[in-house]
Amino acid sequence: MDELHNQHVQELEEKNVIFTDVSDVSDWAKDAMLWCNKKGIINGVGNGILLPQGNATRAQAAQILMNYNTK
Repeated sequence: MDELHNQHVQELEEKNVIFTDVSDVSDWAKDAMLWCNKKGIINGVGNGILLPQGNATRAQAAQILMNYNTK
């Protein structure tokens, strides 16, 4: 399992998804996170941090929906 996770982290890094906590992205969420980041829907919380294991605030969830609606 660790080998698969490391492979996914490497794929994220190769696709220029540069977050200091990219290794925390769950394997099942990798493709969706890549797509959302590429489309500008999810851009992290600033300073190169994504917080993939965190909880989104209402404001963050609203921003994600607005970004999705305009992309």
